[in-house]
Amino acid sequence: MLAKLTSKGQITVPRAVREKLQVKPGDALDFSFSGDRVEIRPVKRTSILAFRGLFAMTETLPFEQERSQAWGARTREIIAQRRGQ
Repeated sequence: MLAKLTSKGQITVPRAVREKLQVKPGDALDFSFSGDRVEIRPVKRTSILAFRGLFAMTETLPFEQERSQAWGARTREIIAQRRGQ
């Protein structure tokens, strides 16, 4: 299979190659050198679902309580910084 290089350095990947690599418009291709050859591999997208269960769930607090704790922590930081001056 052949593909022509345009004046902008672009090529059209032949349909048979796209089908074999199972790539669609917008997918990324990785080019690497092996001697005097160029290897093209699809960059597999990782679905967010692949990360499901990776991190342990922690107990969440109501928004107002989270905000209050954050402001309290920041206030203590500022006070500590000013005392150190």
